[in-house]
Amino acid sequence: MKAEELRNLPEKELIAKRDEVRVRLFNLRFKAATEPITNPAEVRTLRRDIARINTILTQRAKKGAPKCPRLSRAQRKAQGARASVAKGAKAKAATAVAAEKKA
Repeated sequence: MKAEELRNLPEKELIAKRDEVRVRLFNLRFKAATEPITNPAEVRTLRRDIARINTILTQRAKKGAPKCPRLSRAQRKAQGARASVAKGAKAKAATAVAAEKKA
């Protein structure tokens, strides 16, 4: 199957097509285990078709999702510093509560 053909299909049909190809691949593998198959390259073709369909479905799902902002190195360091400060504050609070319980 060509990617262009798949892109024109609605999502429900793509999911149905993917399930159909998965069943064909399962049957072909089962057949290959019991007897020699006539076209062993078909396994690769079916795997690639499944990957194409999954890629198109993922692209459609991500199309509406918001992008994560890119952070500079300084921003990432600042976030890490804030997180470590917050962890330290929690640890101090926990030891203070434990000290009060002992007293």
